[in-house]
Amino acid sequence: MSKSVGAKVQKNVLLQQGKGVLSAATLSQLETETKSLIAANPTQKDAILAKAKATQQAATAKINQTYANVAKSYQYDIVKVNKVPTGMQHSMAPFFMSLSFYIGSMIAAMLIVMAYKSFAPLIGRWRSYIYTEIAIVMIAMFAPLLIVGLSKSMIHFSTNVYWQLWFSHTLELFAALNVNLIFSLILGQLGIMINMPFMLTQVVSGAGLIPRPILPEFFKAMSNISPCFYAIRADYNILYGGNHTETLWLQLFAIGVVTIVIHLIIVAFQKNKNPLVDVA
Repeated sequence: MSKSVGAKVQKNVLLQQGKGVLSAATLSQLETETKSLIAANPTQKDAILAKAKATQQAATAKINQTYANVAKSYQYDIVKVNKVPTGMQHSMAPFFMSLSFYIGSMIAAMLIVMAYKSFAPLIGRWRSYIYTEIAIVMIAMFAPLLIVGLSKSMIHFSTNVYWQLWFSHTLELFAALNVNLIFSLILGQLGIMINMPFMLTQVVSGAGLIPRPILPEFFKAMSNISPCFYAIRADYNILYGGNHTETLWLQLFAIGVVTIVIHLIIVAFQKNKNPLVDVA
């Protein structure tokens, strides 16, 4: 708001300055010409002054009209997207919901990979990975039911919005669990040493606190692979109005699919600790 008012004031000041400079230059030239004519024809002084006054009025009117047209030549309307109701609980809800799911996914991925590594020597790494992915899908589907329900009790949105948020955070949790599983598969519990810093970058790159256009280039680049960024944008659209929510959902799903491909490569190069087990 302050920037808009400041820009308008600056625009008016510049227009007035420009008009003043042009008026001064025009009147100065007219005065010089009038003096020259009076000096050359002293008997015609009154007629020359009357004509000069009429010329001055015409020039001033023309300058005023010209600058009035310039002032009207650029008009703009501000269209508000994601108009958030008053209250911190409304403005921060998308950020905290999305971040809480991501933090939970980081802890869940560490526990899930422990189960994977325990069962891989017994039933084979491929079968164990399939069960791991089934567990991820089930967690992604059921966990948001409770968390979104708690959010509903605080910011009071409709049932239709509830199910849209459930679907959005199901996709987020699916993507986030698979993202965190990458380094957990490689490093086991030590994978949290990489997952934790990545989670912290999403506090900024998720653009829930600072708009993406003014983020530093590093965080702006990180937002492209940040599940939180797409989830926060989708939440704002669902809760407060906005476009392209389906595109954000597809991007979340795409992150999950790409990470699954990475998992398959990692699993393919892993070996079971028990050499007696025939891996399917």
